[in-house]
Amino acid sequence: MPVPSTMKAAVLSEPGKMSIETIPVPNVGPYDVLIEVKACGICGSDILGFHGQHPRINYPRVLGHEFSGVVAAIGSDVKHVVGNDLKLGDRVAGGVHIRCGKCWACRHEISNHCEAGKDIGLSVNGGMAQYVLEPVENVFKLPPNVNFIHGALAETLAVGYHAARLIAKVGAGDIVVIIGAGPVGMNVLLAAKASGAYIVISDMYKGRLDIAKKAGATRTVLAGEEDLKTIVKEISHGRGADKVFETVGGAGGGTLRLAVEVTRPCGTLVIMGNNSKNSIDLPITTFKESEITMIGSRGIPADCLERALLILAQGEINLDLAYTNTVPLRDVNRGFEMFENQKDSVLKVVLDQFDQF
Repeated sequence: MPVPSTMKAAVLSEPGKMSIETIPVPNVGPYDVLIEVKACGICGSDILGFHGQHPRINYPRVLGHEFSGVVAAIGSDVKHVVGNDLKLGDRVAGGVHIRCGKCWACRHEISNHCEAGKDIGLSVNGGMAQYVLEPVENVFKLPPNVNFIHGALAETLAVGYHAARLIAKVGAGDIVVIIGAGPVGMNVLLAAKASGAYIVISDMYKGRLDIAKKAGATRTVLAGEEDLKTIVKEISHGRGADKVFETVGGAGGGTLRLAVEVTRPCGTLVIMGNNSKNSIDLPITTFKESEITMIGSRGIPADCLERALLILAQGEINLDLAYTNTVPLRDVNRGFEMFENQKDSVLKVVLDQFDQF
């Protein structure tokens, strides 16, 4: 089917102002792949971008970095890329970081920190449109058993895998605490559970904790009604958790202080949350005295999306538990409102029906 010259897209013209507009379909460069989008998740980073609070966004912008679709066009030199066998009509998912391949970070295999790179949906247009452009190295085929929604959510699973397995090195028998049962926390849970860990997850919304329990959490803790520190001490016989993940970035909410307080001596604390103030309360003496290793986790290195798709191919992780709602692209603003303001009942919103306007 021929690629049209224009497409429908959710264009964020300025903070807080997004509408469906008709814009040109991207031009395909020699090493690019044009993807006809079938599904795109709404992420917390999109919410920050929508409100003008993300440090890497510029305007006007088409948001969306969690997407899957069908290969609609292939650049003239893609056939020369070693290992590439993409063809028109292939079902694929796309990565978020566009890498330069030349800077220090790229040369040292930490390409999610590329010094000259760009981010799909933040500094270049993303997947909340009928078509999105990706460099060929960012495009991975979906396994036959992975549908388009799960393919879009593979990016979030890759974020969880990167944090839990590659950074924190969660293993069988570890006591893991996850603060926040939103989409990021849920995917950390899925990745950590696959490692055989004992998982405690805390959130202020009971609805999200109910989903976390179905996803395999060993113990859920309702913030404000149950005391996480007491529960972790009981489970760990007083020492604290081996690995802790702060996924909410709560400025003023005390979540980092709580994370430090539930981490055992010489344990590992991974920071995954963001906040618009770019600051948070840290109990520095407790942190120092406990000799805690604190590590940040940003995005995904080049191979993590491919790893996530391989995990999904095995059929052992059910991403039906990682989202709660689908909304047509034409109703994108309703999807954003649901995701931001209905947190007890809405875990994750995925945009679909990209061909219906």
